[in-house]
Amino acid sequence: MGNIFKILFKLICYVALIVPVYHITIYMIDYGPFYTALWLLACLVVGGFLKPLVDRLANRLFG
Repeated sequence: MGNIFKILFKLICYVALIVPVYHITIYMIDYGPFYTALWLLACLVVGGFLKPLVDRLANRLFG
């Protein structure tokens, strides 16, 4: 039962992180491909740091 809550928690966290990135990316397209690519690269770097934190938090909360 704990695995279901762990998966749901991760899903909610990932969606909460992806939705703002998606909306800001739509606005960044107006600034051109360079700034859009720079924004997406920054999102990948930050996401690479946040994913282990979300995983660790889920494991700590739900075993």
